Amino acid sequence: LSYAVPPRAPSYPNKVLLMSLSAAISLFLALALSLILEKMDNTFRSAGQLEKLANLPCYALIPLLEAMSRKAAGGYILKNPASTVAEAVRTLRMVVNLRAKTKGEKPKVITVTSSLPNEGKTTLSTWLGRLAAKSGERVIIIDCDLRRPSVHRSMGHSADDSLVDFLTGKKDLEEVVNKDEDSGVHVIYADAVPSSALDLVSSGKMEKLVASLRQVYDLVILDTPACLAVSD
Repeated sequence: LSYAVPPRAPSYPNKVLLMSLSAAISLFLALALSLILEKMDNTFRSAGQLEKLANLPCYALIPLLEAMSRKAAGGYILKNPASTVAEAVRTLRMVVNLRAKTKGEKPKVITVTSSLPNEGKTTLSTWLGRLAAKSGERVIIIDCDLRRPSVHRSMGHSADDSLVDFLTGKKDLEEVVNKDEDSGVHVIYADAVPSSALDLVSSGKMEKLVASLRQVYDLVILDTPACLAVSD
């Protein structure tokens, strides 16, 4: 018989085996969780992903701002002209002009819409108009959303004399055109008239208005309702 020798390591549990199995299982679970999250993610992460799914060109990606009032958001690019948001809007304006020049002259009338309300179309219209006006262009923004008008709130202005007054013959065009003193952009505000909104924006007088404004201005921006929310 030999003398008993005290062991230097426990015979159970096998720490090396358990650590190896734990590492392998953790790696498998991490990969599985990543795949599940990727499949469940329904957001767009890049311009290429957008273009592939929508089969439409993506002109620019606008960064998301922190929560603030409509007036503060509308004036953000004027107070922060060197911000990434302002540069993204300038890129959008440049790309629109460059891509259109391949087919002829640059566009004078631009319609801005969104899928659903509160996605930022009015803020983008305000930014685009103000930056273009600051660069020396003659720009006018028309609030064509006669259900939930909000351009006047982005501009910090009241909508006393509106597009509705002009289309119904109550005011002349000169009376409903306002000037934004901060940027020089001209604006036609709107009133909420849900019952007659579609008739007014599709009227012959509205068509003649846009046709006449494109002869005077370098850029006419139409801020319209969300396309999936209403019929306008």
